[in-house]
Amino acid sequence: MPESIQNAILCFAHKQTLMEWLANEVYVTNLSVYTFANVFCSSAKNNNKLAIAYAHFLYHSLLKGYLSKREVDSLCNSLPLVDNYGCVTQRRKGVLLPANVSKWADLIVSNPWRNENYVELGNVYLNASSYAGQFTASEMLINFLTTHVGASDIPYISPPNAGFSAVNTPLTKDNAFLLLDWIRNLKYKGVHLPERFLKCIKDGSWLKVTINGYRPPSKSFLIRSPLGKILQSGSVLVDIPLIDESFYGDRINKYEEELKTIGVMSSCEDACNFIGRELMSRASSFTL
Repeated sequence: MPESIQNAILCFAHKQTLMEWLANEVYVTNLSVYTFANVFCSSAKNNNKLAIAYAHFLYHSLLKGYLSKREVDSLCNSLPLVDNYGCVTQRRKGVLLPANVSKWADLIVSNPWRNENYVELGNVYLNASSYAGQFTASEMLINFLTTHVGASDIPYISPPNAGFSAVNTPLTKDNAFLLLDWIRNLKYKGVHLPERFLKCIKDGSWLKVTINGYRPPSKSFLIRSPLGKILQSGSVLVDIPLIDESFYGDRINKYEEELKTIGVMSSCEDACNFIGRELMSRASSFTL
């Protein structure tokens, strides 16, 4: 029923009599906003336009106090979402922010969560829109979905059990720190790092070192003891692939634990073993 008619009924002196007549003769049903939302949800499951309208309805109902936060959170558990292909989906393990406003797309490029039942939100949620005379500014709806649906991004999203090709090539400084921040946040929350995810990071040649450009973390060093300065000075016979602090700056030293997690070696013993292996290899080649 249009809002203007509802307001007129509320102002009518005999509104109770009128409501009874409408119920008996026209089959008008009086619904709470929460009940109406559940009915709306059922209609929006297979229609992307209705699914978007329903998300706007929940946003404005919360904004105007027609629904409580608790009610909205409950309704959002079954909220139909429109993905980046324009398809409507209701069941999901997680929700990703749209690629063009995300950090995950900058770092990973393609979506490795696709096979793990994650929904990548469509760009339609970013647009300013009007529904039923109510205006929603751009990005307000995506903020609503972040809070109530759990739409997430790096460094807060759980990692996929999959590799990603971006780490097979050099990462920019910003993306390298984004990756390290992601690992730090996951470790802080006690989230297990999936085997395939961790292996691709350890073995990918994305980390800038002082020799030969970029190497895998599992073949790189970050040594902060006095030996590190000696190695950096080049006063040993073997070139050590040290993380290039002139590229990353002092900030890289704040990620010592995260670097160890992805295989970077940091002990003097590791460095000495590396030097020993290199010298033995050279000696063998000279003997031959």
